[in-house]
Amino acid sequence: MPAFVCIMRSQSHRFSLLLCVSMALVLAGYCDRPVGSGSAGAAADIPEIRLGGAALGTTYNIRIRLDPEGVAARRVAGQDDVAATLEREVQSAIDAMNAAMSNWHPESEISRFNRGGTRAVQISNDFARVVQEAARIHRLSGGAFDPARDTLFALWGFGGGQQAGDSEQARRRLPTPDEIEATLRTSGMQRVQLRGTSLRKTAPELRLNLSAIAKGFAVDIVFRLLERHPLLMADETPPALMVEIGGEVRVGRIIAGRPWRLGVERPRYAADGENDGRRSIFRVAELERTAMATSGDYRNYFVSGEDGVRYSHILDPRSGRPETTGVAQATVIGPDCMTADALATTLLVLGEEAGLKLIASISEYEALLLIATSENEFRTAMSAGMSRWLRPE
Repeated sequence: MPAFVCIMRSQSHRFSLLLCVSMALVLAGYCDRPVGSGSAGAAADIPEIRLGGAALGTTYNIRIRLDPEGVAARRVAGQDDVAATLEREVQSAIDAMNAAMSNWHPESEISRFNRGGTRAVQISNDFARVVQEAARIHRLSGGAFDPARDTLFALWGFGGGQQAGDSEQARRRLPTPDEIEATLRTSGMQRVQLRGTSLRKTAPELRLNLSAIAKGFAVDIVFRLLERHPLLMADETPPALMVEIGGEVRVGRIIAGRPWRLGVERPRYAADGENDGRRSIFRVAELERTAMATSGDYRNYFVSGEDGVRYSHILDPRSGRPETTGVAQATVIGPDCMTADALATTLLVLGEEAGLKLIASISEYEALLLIATSENEFRTAMSAGMSRWLRPE
């Protein structure tokens, strides 16, 4: 997707749907003409740079708003190469993430670790940081978050570095209790040892998959890159910034009192077990200087031909079976997108009571849960401070 620069008119509230592999975001506003083509200093016009492209098996969307009368706006006005320069740097940061933590790249650090034996290997600082946070959430959740269960997901026909055909083959029959137990015995974060940047596993079969936390970390990395970028800084003031990768998002300050308006998707299960991709918005979050991540069990699942039961890709790593808590979707808001990303998945496994108890124990994070009461009907449960971020649809 080519980079481009545009002005967003502040009086518009038309919603534009950004479709992603995981969750959907809705952002108020629209783009109608490039910087330099009109009066960027008019009160109604806020210069905006938009970037977009492919990242981590999904897409990324970035919006950078500049103060109309600010130094940064004058600096980028009429410079067609600014957005292209920023996009190259963003892509470079994303490529580094792929080289470290992509299970789909055979020569990534994580792929080499997964193929290897029990000898310790040296990993990059970013890889180590994500494993460290994954271990922390694993500990806080009592094992409900566990990215070292990749072989368990493969056993159920989800992920595991398989191609789609392999996954469908695995779904023809359900795993037996003995197969599940055997997989649990040779996987799990308790069999992963991290000391600085030295990573080791005590079971050679164990495989890591950081997809439930790495996208959030990528959002944080790109956000920090752009927030302090010399092209966008003005007198030590960072730009108003939104970074979204695969539905996980982080936003910075606001301009002219305009918060970032992001949609929380309404879950939808298809009656025949095949989701038709239709999407709608349940609530709107108005955010400033925070991150938001959403996880749901309704986009990746199968209906077994053996028992007719719907099995979600959200597995409880403690039991080795798909979660049955009734939580269809969890949205987490907090200062760090990596942590919010991991917590959103964790809450699906823990369920309402234990999940909200966990959120209450972690400072500065809030959560909204949508709990299925019948087919495509839901009730809400939320942490004490979540309502301040939410607005009606």
